[in-house]
Amino acid sequence: MSSEPGSDRQLTAFRVCVRSSGEEPTLRSWLDGSELPTGLALDPELRWSIVTQLAAYAGDADLVKVELAADPSSSAQIHAARARAAIGTPEAKRRAWDLLMSPSPASAYDLYATAEGFFVPEQSELTLPYARKYFQLIAATADFRRGWVLGEVASRAFPITAVSAETVGWAEELLGTDLAPPVRRAVVDGTDRLRRALRSLEKYTP
Repeated sequence: MSSEPGSDRQLTAFRVCVRSSGEEPTLRSWLDGSELPTGLALDPELRWSIVTQLAAYAGDADLVKVELAADPSSSAQIHAARARAAIGTPEAKRRAWDLLMSPSPASAYDLYATAEGFFVPEQSELTLPYARKYFQLIAATADFRRGWVLGEVASRAFPITAVSAETVGWAEELLGTDLAPPVRRAVVDGTDRLRRALRSLEKYTP
């Protein structure tokens, strides 16, 4: 990185690198500190961002357990929920999906993190069936959630990575039904983002 060591610019650039990296050896070298850029120190937020990337790209559920054992704080519990949802295996996705679409004793923040971690762009083949399920099931979550939590889970779990005309069609079909207001707002906003992403894809894809 060309940013000054220890600067805010370097930290911002490194965070972007972590979020965009799918290279397991590189991520592990950052996590163990062996190839961490000069001037950077891994605080808990940075460590968990790397762990989440490794969970998504390496399917390393054991690493999530190790990190959680080392950092049992309430914020770490939330990071762990996001990381577990990002794991790219059918079993991990089923567990995360059940948490989102069924009554659960999980906290609101655990639900939000699970929703945020679920749809990883590079896992589109694995998660595409869940994009369809979202539009089939999200309305029914109003039977056991209310208010802010209902809307936030619906918004954060929206399958924005499934960019296609078919997905837009599913969304529009759902919007033609009777929905609880928080769900409707989430789906309206998500559908708008989806349409814009589709237009961009159609414009710039050869």
